[in-house]
Amino acid sequence: MAVELKDLTKRSENYSQWYNELVVKADLAEQSAVRGCMVIKPYGYAIWEKMQRQLDDMFKETGHVNAYFPLLIPKSFLSREAEHVEGFAKECAVVTHYRLKNDPNGGGVVVDPAAKLEEELIIRPTSETIIWNTYKNWINSYRDLPILCNQWANVFRWEMRTRLFLRTAEFLWQEGHTAHATREEAEEEAIKMLNVYAEFAEKYMAVPVVKGVKSANERFAGALNTYTIEAMMQDGKALQSGTSHFLGQNFAKAFDVQFVNKENKLEYVWATSWGVSTRLMGALIMTHSDDNGLVLPPHLAPIQVVIVPIYKNADMLAKIDEKVAGIVAKLKSMGISVKYDNADNKRPGFKFADYEVKGVPVRLVMGGRDLENNTMEIMRRDTLEKETRSCEGIEEYVKDLLEEIQANVYKKALDYRNSRITSVDSYDEFKEKIEEGGFILAHWDGTTETEEKNRVLGGTLYLVATPIGNPADLSERAKKVLSEVNLVAAEDTRNTAKLLSFFGISATLISYHEHNKRARGEELCEKLAAGASVALVTDAGTPAISDPGADLVALCADRGIPVTSVPGCVAGITALTLSGLPTDRFVFEGFLPMDKTKRRERLAELAAERRTFILHEAPHKLKHTLSELAETLGSERRIALCRELTKRNEEVIRTTLAGAVERYRESDPRGEYVLVLEGATAVPAKETDSPLLALSPEEHVAYYEKAGLSRMEATKAAARDRGMTKSELYRILHASFEK
Repeated sequence: MAVELKDLTKRSENYSQWYNELVVKADLAEQSAVRGCMVIKPYGYAIWEKMQRQLDDMFKETGHVNAYFPLLIPKSFLSREAEHVEGFAKECAVVTHYRLKNDPNGGGVVVDPAAKLEEELIIRPTSETIIWNTYKNWINSYRDLPILCNQWANVFRWEMRTRLFLRTAEFLWQEGHTAHATREEAEEEAIKMLNVYAEFAEKYMAVPVVKGVKSANERFAGALNTYTIEAMMQDGKALQSGTSHFLGQNFAKAFDVQFVNKENKLEYVWATSWGVSTRLMGALIMTHSDDNGLVLPPHLAPIQVVIVPIYKNADMLAKIDEKVAGIVAKLKSMGISVKYDNADNKRPGFKFADYEVKGVPVRLVMGGRDLENNTMEIMRRDTLEKETRSCEGIEEYVKDLLEEIQANVYKKALDYRNSRITSVDSYDEFKEKIEEGGFILAHWDGTTETEEKNRVLGGTLYLVATPIGNPADLSERAKKVLSEVNLVAAEDTRNTAKLLSFFGISATLISYHEHNKRARGEELCEKLAAGASVALVTDAGTPAISDPGADLVALCADRGIPVTSVPGCVAGITALTLSGLPTDRFVFEGFLPMDKTKRRERLAELAAERRTFILHEAPHKLKHTLSELAETLGSERRIALCRELTKRNEEVIRTTLAGAVERYRESDPRGEYVLVLEGATAVPAKETDSPLLALSPEEHVAYYEKAGLSRMEATKAAARDRGMTKSELYRILHASFEK
């Protein structure tokens, strides 16, 4: 068994981070200097080339030919098909000028304002519009049909949330665009190409897929039907791996593409489009790979066999070279891609690890003893099993082994997928099982209303519980919402950005906190009213609890904007459970008031509070707050100081208020604190129990006034001590004054 990469996050710990790290460590791709774009490195591109070559052959076998259409599309073209423009408008990059010039102020180059285009050009997000404008010139009669064109190209969609291969602003793909004389022929074409994709995915990628039809909400913009293949990744989530669209006559009507049919009548052309992209690379990685790196199916591996010599000196290497040369030649004659790595600048151990992380299906090793015995060590990447075999007939054995690995990789993925398919018969069961991941077979009435129950909705405010430092505490539902909403509003955008980055979520962040809540709240409500989906997160726990989120919720409630809570770990409740204090009755007090008068009033109320109560406090205020609490509540009142909850270094200090004050006398508190304090004794104090009750009512009130309370606060506190109402004490004081 090979040693796991110590610096590669395990799938079980953080699947998203594992994927991001693996793409880089396997030398497949990296982030570019252009936001949202990637550099596909040679090894990654070699895999894409094999995909491209195989798909291209399959397309040509079905009668398709390749062509190429412009990268830039006139803006007016995009607006001709209403659903199409609505579907892509928010993702379009626009070219407005055609020239730069030197900045006269010495600031490099600037856009020449005199070089403004008469009509803006759109960098293609997809090519239906430019292609159907072209087809108008190609089609006159039924004899010109069908047109079966495919284009290998790059497209650009201004994505806000990007991940290497899975979702980038610029990506590579193929897009087929066909024109037909009849509806039946076009529908048959769309289904045929979906089956081509499914065959490619299963036979070459070793990825089992489910074929189906997209719902009306999920159709391609401008399509009458969208057919899809969906694959299950190892985290139990679906990945759309190819789509084929029946476009009807929508684009033909938009661009006035008509033909004379066999009955000599004018008719609009019927259309399809279909495509797969470099997203297939992501599917390949996430379906098969493990904690040691990539696992590539042999049919798509750029290097199917690597041979590594182990030698002590140049003479031994020369003999191994001679022996291996014949094996390499025979393997290549069988159509097997093989690399003999006898470079002397890297040790064999490094080579083993490198080819393992790159997913090379078969590794052959020959050392001095192997040379003497005419043997080689064979390791298969899918199971990491090793064996030693004779060199006689080893080429045939390797050829068969590659096919065995291909079949095994597919079977493993198929078995996993089938084990994660669950049938449910009720909506409650559906909601429960959907949190577990996997595919769900559920009843659906086919309506948009039912579908919308289970998706992130535009115009909705989501309150998402987000831990600052323990990412594993973030629920799957929370991750889904954060990855799909249009905007994330956060108290602390810096910490939130770190959390989102950890999960590979690229979100548009906006600050929302105590000091900007009024203006920002109005801004967020406007966006929500316009149909945007917004997630509100907080520093720790659930928003709208002791933070300005409550104000935003109130604004939404006043304006009829839907609000949904996505629960998770909450610092206050977490602290209560850890405190060791009674939990049967408790009250959440949040932060003490900043205003001195209101603060004294609150402290006076807490002195008589019999329930366990929970406070939040910032580190720079903690010392002062503890002193105030000790003075007001009594130094022997029990307290639990819960530090850095929902972060990596949680700490719970159980002591008394006196102990807490003493603890921080010489050291400064660090981190965010939740304070849990025991309530006042449930048994009313007797007169002899407190020296204050020996005082006259006037002296009792005066005592609290000397402690800093106002006359009203002091009267309230004294009344509470004496077991009477404030009004009753006022009457006594008034009577005493009159005497």
